[in-house]
Amino acid sequence: MSGRRWRVSERLINVQDLGLRLGASQILDGLQFHVDAGQRLAIVGPNGAGKTSLLRLLLGVTAAHYGTIELLGKPLESYSRKELAKHVAYVPQLLNAEVNHTVRQFVGMGRYAHDGGDEDDIVSRSLSAVAMEDFDLRIVSSLSGGERQRVCIAAALAQEAPIMILDEPLAHLDPTQRVEVQSVLSRLDKEMTLVVVTHDLHWVLQYFDRILALNHGFPTFFGDRKEFISKRVIAKIFGDQVAAMVERIEDDH
Repeated sequence: MSGRRWRVSERLINVQDLGLRLGASQILDGLQFHVDAGQRLAIVGPNGAGKTSLLRLLLGVTAAHYGTIELLGKPLESYSRKELAKHVAYVPQLLNAEVNHTVRQFVGMGRYAHDGGDEDDIVSRSLSAVAMEDFDLRIVSSLSGGERQRVCIAAALAQEAPIMILDEPLAHLDPTQRVEVQSVLSRLDKEMTLVVVTHDLHWVLQYFDRILALNHGFPTFFGDRKEFISKRVIAKIFGDQVAAMVERIEDDH
């Protein structure tokens, strides 16, 4: 739903030698990866690997201690918060259940970085994209977890940003809700670029074309699915038991 049509080969995010420390602790070190227009990048790794810390860096919430992040060829820190919102939308793990706005009001807040335009039409299209158009007058706090997650995605779509960053969008959802959210994301415009933190390796193997794996703050793997599914790579990241499970999933498909 973004206004500009991006070339498939166009580099939207470029990360070089990125590092982050917290006191004496090294949280991230030596990260190098890139994301091109239209790609689906999964960020995976065990708990404590630094995945959420990386998202905070990509969103400009935290500043790196060294290294660079370029967004559309410009240093990330050169963007104002309003400018950044025109390029990057964020979907958290789960929206706070105490939001007392209607669904339409909440999705409309995704337009805060834009001036004018057919706001109501954009909100309607965003709600339709996540199959929530019939919930527009419901109070957000009255929705189920899966419905709230779809509303969050709609608000991100309303930003009309070319990049959507999602932090474990399937967390805290029951199996039916997980399938609903996965289905919504799979139907998004192929020009939408997704960067997603997830623990769901089955989903990673089905849907994502690039994978970045972290372990204890270090990049263990960056590449495509074919490389990732080798037992050597997965065992190095997650251990032999997980590698065997992934092999069984692949055999079933």
